[in-house]
Amino acid sequence: MKVKKSMNPAAANGISCDVARDLIPLCVDGAVSDMTRNYVKDHLYGCDSCRDFYRSVKSAARNSFKFSKIERLAVGGFANVADRIKRRRAIWTGTAIIALALSFGINLFIFLNWGAKKWENT
Repeated sequence: MKVKKSMNPAAANGISCDVARDLIPLCVDGAVSDMTRNYVKDHLYGCDSCRDFYRSVKSAARNSFKFSKIERLAVGGFANVADRIKRRRAIWTGTAIIALALSFGINLFIFLNWGAKKWENT
């Protein structure tokens, strides 16, 4: 297996361009240690092509966050359908329980007041 030498002079100060390009998306996401981040920063200081790659990854990460927020707003009509269905079901269930309780209360009131008088007259 041949080892490919980097044409970049910045590779001498730590890592090659291939390794830096693999680590740059992780650095943008904040998923690397401070030591790895410092190696990548040192490499970016001396390498123009990797610096451009870093800028493009960083801007793509910003844009994807903005687009995902816009998409969430655009899909907002369908995103909360399950929540709306649950809320409506709870409202209808509560309304039915209140109606049954009122019906039971009215019937009990009628039975206790007028029903007792009717039984007394007979």
